[in-house]
Amino acid sequence: MSFRPRLDILPPARRELWPQLKPLVKLGLVLYGGTAIALRIGHRHSVDFDFSTEKPLDKAAIMASLPCHAWPQPTLRNAPSLPA
Repeated sequence: MSFRPRLDILPPARRELWPQLKPLVKLGLVLYGGTAIALRIGHRHSVDFDFSTEKPLDKAAIMASLPCHAWPQPTLRNAPSLPA
């Protein structure tokens, strides 16, 4: 069974942006949070994308991998890791 995201939960601008986020996978980023769940089960609308990674955050690589119009004002931040 392949995963087909419920893109109907995204506003049109975010729906258009969705395929452009694919390069983030190669950088080790994983979509998580409410939008990730909503794309899976379609229980609510969502307007933002939250990503996480186990790797050190390479902000320059992230910004370089995305089209310049994708982020009007990016929010990239390091947060402490949770203990295993």
